[in-house]
Amino acid sequence: MRRTTNDRVRAVTTVMDWGVVATLWVQLILGFWVALVYRWGSEWYVHTMSPWLWSLVTLNPRTEYIRGLPFVIQLHAIVGFLLFALFPFSRLVHIIALPITYLWRPYQVVVWNVRRFGALRAR
Repeated sequence: MRRTTNDRVRAVTTVMDWGVVATLWVQLILGFWVALVYRWGSEWYVHTMSPWLWSLVTLNPRTEYIRGLPFVIQLHAIVGFLLFALFPFSRLVHIIALPITYLWRPYQVVVWNVRRFGALRAR
């Protein structure tokens, strides 16, 4: 919310930051869709998604687990992986930086040297 309402934050937001925010929104909408339409998720997750994710962790992907699921659930999983791939390349990665003081720190004032050098050149 702050990224869209605060002019200073919006000025330093990169295209990748907007891409991650858009991907987060898509993931959120897909997650709500899965939760509301496919109410049986708690039953299939243990028998389908958990073994599939474990096969990915052990570097032995077994697609037969996820192949039979509805497309929206497959898309939700793909967008989740896309989010993990994009996140490290955005400024939002500072949320998980250690030590985790991000939530309690004061706003950071960003000073662009380009403006200062432009003003010096004009003199």
